[in-house]
Amino acid sequence: MTGHRYHVRPMNTIYLFIQSYTHDGRIGVLVEFEFELLVTANEPEFITTSKDIAMHIAALAPRDVESLLAQPFVRDAESSVAQRLLALSAHVEDRVRVKRYVRWSNEVAGPTERQPEPPGAPAMALRA
Repeated sequence: MTGHRYHVRPMNTIYLFIQSYTHDGRIGVLVEFEFELLVTANEPEFITTSKDIAMHIAALAPRDVESLLAQPFVRDAESSVAQRLLALSAHVEDRVRVKRYVRWSNEVAGPTERQPEPPGAPAMALRA
C-alpha cells in the first residue's frame, strides 16, 4: 500500500477552492478550482500551481477556460496549462480542473471593452 493515499468521502462530492492573484494593484484574478479530495487544497504542489495559473491568467488574459487550457504555461512554455493540470492531478492523485475565473484590469480599455463585474459583487447587492 505504499505510495497510495486512501480517503473516504461521500459519493459525488466536489470541493471548490478559489485562488487570487493581484499584479501591482492594476490586475486582479480569481480562479475557481474543482477537485474531489479535500486534502488536495493543502498539498504544496496544488497551492503553488494554483497561484501560477492565477498569475498566468493575469499575464496572458485568456478569453475563456478552453483558451486558457490551450495556452503555453507561463512558467514552462514547453507544456500547456492543460498539461500542467494533468501533471498536478497525477501528483496529488486527484482530478483537478479550472472551473471558472474572472480577471479585472484598471488598464485603459478601448471604447467597447468592459471589465466584468465579480459574481455577487457588493454593488449588485446594494442594488437589490
